[in-house]
Amino acid sequence: MRFLPLILLLLPLNSFSQSMVEKFLGKINSGFYFAPYASQMLNGSMTNELKNQTPETANGEYKYDLSGQRYGIQLGWMIGRLTLGMEGSFSNYDYEYSTPTNSSSLKSELSTSLYSVFMMYRGKTWVPSIGMFLSGSAEDNEQNTKLEGAGGITFGIGYKLLEWFQINLDVRSYSFDKYTLDSTEINLPTDDQEKFSATEITLGVSIPIEFGNKNRQKK
Repeated sequence: MRFLPLILLLLPLNSFSQSMVEKFLGKINSGFYFAPYASQMLNGSMTNELKNQTPETANGEYKYDLSGQRYGIQLGWMIGRLTLGMEGSFSNYDYEYSTPTNSSSLKSELSTSLYSVFMMYRGKTWVPSIGMFLSGSAEDNEQNTKLEGAGGITFGIGYKLLEWFQINLDVRSYSFDKYTLDSTEINLPTDDQEKFSATEITLGVSIPIEFGNKNRQKK
């Protein structure tokens, strides 16, 4: 019985902490989250820097201006309003390639496959998210080149027009650390070459579908 005063003191604190958690996460119900999406590139580029080249004019930044669409799917597990999951995204970007001196340019296509984990907070209207790339590749079949080993981060903000229809703005930054030309593989960076680094800003729509979560952002 000597612990009874302490228990009586902690009961209000426990109720307060539970109410604060429920205010942020909603009722702690769980369920499965599924969201296919499509996005349009607003601004995108990939760069690669060469050093110690001969002639010296070959040194500097080589740039790929990216344009096109990206498609993907998110799969996750919901705990109240918080969603944790994995994402796969795929694209077939057009790109225009330029050298440091702009002495030559090339137009071609780049097919990408990127895989990441994400954390998302599904509020009543706004849906912020953050993610981390785990792996991926980018391939140009015409030039017989392939990039692998994607790593980086992604930030996003979504706006719910309807419970099942959402507009998304995403910023993604990632890099590749393996470069294959014909049958020659190069692990990056080297003394002569940096990693291939890409930045994307996309605007798109998604169709989020929830299974089993009774929270559903009560109005």
